[in-house]
Amino acid sequence: MSGERTFDYEKAFNHGPLGCGGGSCRSCRTCDYDCKGNRTGLGDEEGVDEEIFYLQWHLTALCTNRCAHCYHEDYGTGGLAEDQLFAIADHFDEALDAWGRTGKVALTGGEPLIIKETTLAVSERLLAGHTDRIDILTNGTLVTHEVLDQLGALGPGARHIQLSIDGTQQTHDAIRGEGDFARVMRAAELVKLAGFSLSFMFTLSDHNAADLIAVHKIVESFGATIGIDRYAPLGQATNRDISTVSSEVVRTAVQQVVEWRKERGDGLRGTYRPLFGMFTEDLGAMCGIGLGSLCVMHDGAVLPCRRLPVPLWNALDGFLDQWEANEFLSRMRDPSAVPACAECDKLRQCRGCRAQAWVTTGDAFGPDPDCQYPAA
Repeated sequence: MSGERTFDYEKAFNHGPLGCGGGSCRSCRTCDYDCKGNRTGLGDEEGVDEEIFYLQWHLTALCTNRCAHCYHEDYGTGGLAEDQLFAIADHFDEALDAWGRTGKVALTGGEPLIIKETTLAVSERLLAGHTDRIDILTNGTLVTHEVLDQLGALGPGARHIQLSIDGTQQTHDAIRGEGDFARVMRAAELVKLAGFSLSFMFTLSDHNAADLIAVHKIVESFGATIGIDRYAPLGQATNRDISTVSSEVVRTAVQQVVEWRKERGDGLRGTYRPLFGMFTEDLGAMCGIGLGSLCVMHDGAVLPCRRLPVPLWNALDGFLDQWEANEFLSRMRDPSAVPACAECDKLRQCRGCRAQAWVTTGDAFGPDPDCQYPAA
């Protein structure tokens, strides 16, 4: 990467459980540049220290579960051939090398452990290059001692598991299938016994919002972290009997989590999502689209975010040139691109969720429907 830069990525990234803003660049909170060193005017110029790029990679659409809020359109394909997956991994590594950046990759599906050997092989390929961390995002049904031993053998960079939890037992099972809560708890026990880092993901909807603090207590009992995303009606979720999430529920949930974390002196873990900055100065983070993250689907399609299904290009064609030239991503780097947020004093902490804007308005540059700042 050419040219001098004087902005501080240490501050930009350390706002989440991954030590990288939960997987996305947060440079816009602290500096005038995006992750390529291009001036954006989104902050105050400071010094560069670290650069991270987050990739969420869906290796397969095959899955053991049929969750009520699933984003997938169907479950009928296992994805690309292994040589194609290796080509994508190599393209990503080439881009990281050119950018002078470190990769953080979440491998998921579907259920990535259905194709365990492929998932292990791709993990090994990535870790041999400029990626230093692999997170396996799994529903937990196929987590075993053997799987954890095989991942652990790849080195410390592969010792990270994320499980999904969507409520206490009754609520969770209503969303994810009978008996699934017990399977997730068993998987969590195995992960902790193996000495892996453990995180959970909670998809917030009107259906499970009342369980949010109870879920936090469960997560705390494992010494784990938790991230919270809002339900979005995409894919199979549009055909299921599950309510969406109202703005009032979002507001209450954010307030609950903020207070929970403050009481425990744990203000930043899991509170790196847009809208957390509505109630306090030191939480929240700008959406990372166009700044430091991408999603690759099982067919190689590159999306800005899993919940923002706007195809950008195919990963088999590479990343390096496309990342800089793509019109959608370039527009996202413009601080005035989201009119509802452009003049907001929370811009460096938020910019709203672009996926939620797209789902509700059909415009990724529209307002986040759940934003209530300034709070009434």
